[in-house]
Amino acid sequence: MTNFTERLQKNNFASDLIIDNKSKDCVIIFHAFNATPYEMHVVADAIGTLGVDVYVPLIPKHGISSSELAELNLDEAVEWSKLYIQDKRKKYNRIIIIGHSLGSGLVYSIASSDIPIEGVILTGLSKNFTQRIRLLTWLTKIFKIKYIPTNFGHLEKSKVVSREYLNWKRKKLPKQPVQLMREMVETVPNRYDSLSSISTPFMLVIGTKDFITHADYVDNFLLTTKSLRKIAFILNKGSHEIFLDDFKNIVISKILNFVIEILADKTIKEENLIECFVLDEDKEINKTNDLREIINKNKSIVALHSKVCYP
Repeated sequence: MTNFTERLQKNNFASDLIIDNKSKDCVIIFHAFNATPYEMHVVADAIGTLGVDVYVPLIPKHGISSSELAELNLDEAVEWSKLYIQDKRKKYNRIIIIGHSLGSGLVYSIASSDIPIEGVILTGLSKNFTQRIRLLTWLTKIFKIKYIPTNFGHLEKSKVVSREYLNWKRKKLPKQPVQLMREMVETVPNRYDSLSSISTPFMLVIGTKDFITHADYVDNFLLTTKSLRKIAFILNKGSHEIFLDDFKNIVISKILNFVIEILADKTIKEENLIECFVLDEDKEINKTNDLREIINKNKSIVALHSKVCYP
């Protein structure tokens, strides 16, 4: 049972989400930029049914105000996330970490460090930024724009978050600082120079309609990291907000399967196993050129599927 419920009743969304199952294993989830743990509650609740402890900590400077968010320092956030994992390492036998968007950058920094972890799941990866987001940050720099309005469209359409949360966020976080967006576009790619240092089993999920990052970066991850167990899911017409759009159920089911695989210690250790799937909501789709390129570059890919297999 989560101690998050009581706080939600008081509309205190700026708090950690914790599911305590008295387990010796845990899953830690880092949320997106200008978001809160509540926006990850669906995936957290699903993972909690596996009997593991689940933590979704509130990233520093988040959930307070737009001006407070502008004070976020990315280097400090990375250091905070590493210390957070190291503290949990003292308590748990196995730790799996999940990151979405900004959270994926934090998870990447942890995975490429010397902190031992058992599994990594990256969604909405902040790495290979699209021209759209680059143009946006360039324009804000030229015209010296400090804030842009927060886009609530995905929250309004989603059935995952409550009306109370939407109203709360409109009041607390009506705008987001563009300086941090520029910093991420200009400096975050440099954080990914050590892909080859990642050796833990990892899963990557990205949408082809993600306005922030390109889906064609998948092959670089699959081919460069040293992990013996790698799996990627490319969502046909999937957005950046994969836990709020129509793909949330299938993505969560794949995450659960991966967590179960790691906890059961069934990950491949003796041979390099790479799997890449294209997921569509309810029909088969054609394989993309990007996936054909992956196949041509690496013959060790053992499975490539182009239809959804619902649990």
